[in-house]
Amino acid sequence: SANLAGTGLDLQANDVTLSTFTGNGGADVANLYGTENDDALNADPSQATLSGVGYTVTAVGFPTVNVFAGEGGNDVAVLEDSADDDLFTSTVDFVELGGPSFMVHAESFDEVHAYARNGGVDTASFTDSPGNDKFKAEPDRNYVKMYGSAMYNRAKFFETVVANASRGGNDLARIFDSRGDDTLIAMADE
Repeated sequence: SANLAGTGLDLQANDVTLSTFTGNGGADVANLYGTENDDALNADPSQATLSGVGYTVTAVGFPTVNVFAGEGGNDVAVLEDSADDDLFTSTVDFVELGGPSFMVHAESFDEVHAYARNGGVDTASFTDSPGNDKFKAEPDRNYVKMYGSAMYNRAKFFETVVANASRGGNDLARIFDSRGDDTLIAMADE
């Protein structure tokens, strides 16, 4: 089902397999909900599409998109940046990718892949789970990822990456150097 509500507007659609909603300016918000089966999210600053068994829903031109994966299934999200400076925030509970003109918030996805290949100076920030997590960074392959029993979140092509292991567990970080000249600064807690 789908519901579109606003000032003087309340539309309901049931038993629809393909839905497209277009924002028309303002501070529009799209809330998309997955199913108990496998769901896939593909989102960029201009639109977000959530699809699964028997349905596809697309939100076009909504500056804020909230996506909630359903219980069960293997849910995968792919997020693309804008041409501006964007921030990708990765936690065990949710991920967000946003910039000056958009925000995509996604919860409960089994895998998240964020890409910063459209310009700007982009930052990825990772925070661990309370359990055991691993963080891996390979600059020559242009990717970083944090993963464990509760998450698998990966970011590619981000200029700056920050990783925090502050929530507990026995965490491991593996950071590889680039082909150029690199400097490593290591302290007890950083």
